[in-house]
Amino acid sequence: MPVRFRHLRDHHEFDAACALVADIWGLERRDAPINTEVLRAMEHSGSYIVGGFDPEGLVAISIAFWGQDTDGLLLHSHITGVATRSANQGLGVAIKRHQREWTLARGATRICWTFDPLIRRNAYFNFERLGARGIEYHEAFYGIMDDAINRGEASDRMVARWDLESGNPERRPEPRGKPARAPKGALTPDLDSRVLLRSSTTNAAGAPIVEDLENLVGETRLRVFIPHDIEAMRQNDRQLATQWRIASRAALGRAIQAGFVAVSMSADGWLGLLRANNPD
Repeated sequence: MPVRFRHLRDHHEFDAACALVADIWGLERRDAPINTEVLRAMEHSGSYIVGGFDPEGLVAISIAFWGQDTDGLLLHSHITGVATRSANQGLGVAIKRHQREWTLARGATRICWTFDPLIRRNAYFNFERLGARGIEYHEAFYGIMDDAINRGEASDRMVARWDLESGNPERRPEPRGKPARAPKGALTPDLDSRVLLRSSTTNAAGAPIVEDLENLVGETRLRVFIPHDIEAMRQNDRQLATQWRIASRAALGRAIQAGFVAVSMSADGWLGLLRANNPD
């Protein structure tokens, strides 16, 4: 039976949502990064508090609130998670589809959220499945975090912006300007795409090598390598994982600062960036 999405309605469902968030992030219920009272206040004030239900109960949660930037009103998607028993069932896209329709119905055309750009599958989902773009990079955005996913790891985050009128949320629309893509199965970027960060070997376990980050004037396409599984690396080789954090912070931070946006994530690990005002 398919999962049904609807807005949570009372404190019992808000309690269940907090418990699910704690379970997904490997925390005790009392340490969940959201609580019932805050969810009740957010729901009452018109925020997006939506759960996904199967016959056994709540299996997905998404929490978002209204925000504003220089371009106007937007929805900021703060927490989205799926129970382990319902993983790999396409619920991520389903949640985003629901969120998109809800936001458009209220007159806004953009959703933003933060994510760790070192987690390759998240970058692939955001850029390739949804067509979002990475527009900002922040060091230690959330400070010190103590959940099972982020414990001991710097909370650097990229801000993704999803322009909802660009296309179907299940199929990435072509961005303005053609981002350089590595051929399938290759680890060498296109010749017209300048590499800022690469691995010292042809496998994901190599040490990061930061190339020259200066003189980006005149460049229109950049490429940054993202390890295959940074989460496993954190467990098996914390020192190497820290090296990748520092290197990616330098490369991506410099690129965003220089006016580039992240637009693509190839299956073999290359995160592609385009200059924001690229006329191509």
